[in-house]
Amino acid sequence: MKKLFFMALMLSASLSFSQTSSSTIIPDGGGNNASDIQNINSRSGMWIQSTKSNNYEGTFYLFENWIYKAEVFDIKGKGYDLPNCNFNVKSNRLEALIENDIDDKNGKIFAFNSADLSKFRIGQKLFVKKNTNKGANSMVELIQQGPKVSLYKYYNTTIKTTRINPMTQQKMGRDKIILSPTYFTESEGVMTEVKLKKSAILKIMASNKSEVKSFIKENKLNINEDEDVSKVFKYYNSL
Repeated sequence: MKKLFFMALMLSASLSFSQTSSSTIIPDGGGNNASDIQNINSRSGMWIQSTKSNNYEGTFYLFENWIYKAEVFDIKGKGYDLPNCNFNVKSNRLEALIENDIDDKNGKIFAFNSADLSKFRIGQKLFVKKNTNKGANSMVELIQQGPKVSLYKYYNTTIKTTRINPMTQQKMGRDKIILSPTYFTESEGVMTEVKLKKSAILKIMASNKSEVKSFIKENKLNINEDEDVSKVFKYYNSL
């Protein structure tokens, strides 16, 4: 089955994934050896070398490890199951570790070009491609989808610099990587950045403001929590 996986990646090196392969390819076992894949040079992605850095506290990746399988769909709807995946928040892209030892932080990584993907599911999160003020091929997490308005989450990274010792002029520790969200609503195909504040949400849902306000109060929902705000959008879309 590994050979099929390698073939799938090689075929994906064209402008789109193969139209003749099966709709889903599931390789066996854990990591995969990159030596079986040669000369991948395309707009579908690129090889990068992962290097573990001790310069920062934290990670630029959404997950702490690479144990998650991803269901990946290209722009023509072809789907593939790939092991050992993670989401690079800094680069806003899906990456797959192609290595026998998935704990090898210096393993070889295939970074997908988001322009060639329509969506992917990793863990319990579904990411879809949208045109936002962050970029034309932004991969955003779907929080709640509905006929009136949908809610999406874009992940950002910032660096929190540590303090400098005034005596030694040396850093008092490592700089810290901070992951933070930006939320977007979509209505009639238009993506709009929104703050997760009660007033902002009620403004979006002005046509049913009183009902939504009561729903939030009665269910003691916290707008700043994804699970709770998802319930609010689901309720509003049901009215």
